[in-house]
Amino acid sequence: MYPDRYRFNMGNRAEHYLAAILLGDRDVLGEEVELAEGALPVRIVYKSDGGRVAGTVERGAFAKVVLASKNPGMRGQWQVARCDTEGRFEVGNLRPGDYLVIALHHTAVTEDPLWMATLEQRAAGVHVEANQTATITLRAQ
Repeated sequence: MYPDRYRFNMGNRAEHYLAAILLGDRDVLGEEVELAEGALPVRIVYKSDGGRVAGTVERGAFAKVVLASKNPGMRGQWQVARCDTEGRFEVGNLRPGDYLVIALHHTAVTEDPLWMATLEQRAAGVHVEANQTATITLRAQ
């Protein structure tokens, strides 16, 4: 590894979510860290007690539902679900915490700052607990 600043970004795995990235005893998930020769070991922690978000989108047949963590350091790790013909959706295997949720008919999800500002202004909030299902009703944007 070359001495430099790094941001670890590990995705979820089947039936597991990324719970922590430990540098020594410190959780650096979503943070940029300086690493050099002799740095503390990095440990990736996955857990299987993820929560779920389920709900409906009014007039939302085939709409996309996007969930993004409210933690700014983790915004690029969103989850996307497609609604069925009745506007129902479900997203599982979520890291417990607070999320922004928005239903969209026609748009691409990007890391563009303008898109992220729109997400923050128009999205609903939902809290996800371990091994629990949060429900929400949305209106497509």
